[in-house]
Amino acid sequence: MTDEVIAKIKKSIEEQNAIYTKYHNWEQGTKIMINSFYGGLGNNFMYFFDPRLAECITKQGKSAILYAERNINDYFLNHWYEDTATHAKLGVRVVRPVKNPVTVYIDTDSVYSQLDEVISTTNWGLSPKTNWRIDIKYKDGKEYSTVFCGANPREDVIDYFDLDSDEIEEYSLKEVPGEAKDFAIRLDDVFLSGYFKKIFDKYAAEINADNYLNFELETYSDAGIWLAKKKYMQNIRWTDSMPREDILDNFSKIKSKGVELIQASSPAFARSKLTYLVRWIFEHKKFDLKEFVKELRKIRDEIYVANPDDICWNKKATEYLKWVVDDNKELVMKKGTPATTKGIAYYNYMLNNNPKYKNRYANLVPGNKCKYYYCKSGICEMFAYEPGLYPIEFAPEIDRKMMFEKTILAPINRIVEAIGFPAIEGDLIVLNTMRLF
Repeated sequence: MTDEVIAKIKKSIEEQNAIYTKYHNWEQGTKIMINSFYGGLGNNFMYFFDPRLAECITKQGKSAILYAERNINDYFLNHWYEDTATHAKLGVRVVRPVKNPVTVYIDTDSVYSQLDEVISTTNWGLSPKTNWRIDIKYKDGKEYSTVFCGANPREDVIDYFDLDSDEIEEYSLKEVPGEAKDFAIRLDDVFLSGYFKKIFDKYAAEINADNYLNFELETYSDAGIWLAKKKYMQNIRWTDSMPREDILDNFSKIKSKGVELIQASSPAFARSKLTYLVRWIFEHKKFDLKEFVKELRKIRDEIYVANPDDICWNKKATEYLKWVVDDNKELVMKKGTPATTKGIAYYNYMLNNNPKYKNRYANLVPGNKCKYYYCKSGICEMFAYEPGLYPIEFAPEIDRKMMFEKTILAPINRIVEAIGFPAIEGDLIVLNTMRLF
């Protein structure tokens, strides 16, 4: 490759990046402007303030997403079995109707659906069976890739895609392991994307409006765990930023929302171990509580020797003077003092009563981010310190058992209970007589 060719490639990359940046900024700017205007409608200092308009926007959004949920369930429950045109495009034979709703969760602008039962009604091949992978390059430069049901003979696939057409420069047709992801993407290509446009055109017509809603396949996950609204974890295998034929390595992308895995205030040790435990749950289709508890015991042992900075929370405290009465002669705080403020007050109290260390450590003030932990002390249950400056000379002993239970066991128990098992006790003992085994 010559220097001239390399220079052209680099220039092309720069141009494409500039185009991406332009439209990305335009999109984000538009989104911020729209959200800000909505916020203004609910702010009595704005000229256009009207809570009825603000409420109308949220109710309209709710109406639209519930409409999407109703219609996708209606299709699979009442029309999927008889939709032979879509079956032909997928290359499948459907042997029975779908009996259960496919939607499992809705968010502000998303509908999460489970296709396990839908796939089970067909002869779509799943590993270790095979399907057909078709890659087509047309003479006009266009390229097309898809996966088709492997129950069809090679000759039928060639006929269906008209691979002998004069418009095709070359193609490859090979057997590949069957993936549920490929079924979801193929279904979106041949039916769902058009179906959503159709139903929302109808929805817009019914309220005498133009249709600006465009539902697209955003991600595919092999598994997910929902704890509550906006609190969930997913084992992501594909996103819309990837080519449709690609797939992520299993368990390489665990997406979490609203849980300790991603919260910056959670200890680094906890975030790492919780991610590991969630991955462990996803990896084991048949959850074995006793084996899972063995993993918890290993983590408990690790927390007893871990660096304090790694196992402590990261938070800020505010309104120190509102809660702390005395941090000099004795530690006096008002009832209901927040845990973070308690930790700072205890640190200041210990430092004030050990003045010889004041040339090494400074008093903590509200507003600064601090590390804090449960401690073994008869004075106060919480202790805080400046990150990276653990005051080993006067810091009370860390209650590592309590830190394990609060930062690891409590959040993981919410997940364990969400998948139908009893909460694990702090002693990590599982009785052999439990009927779960």
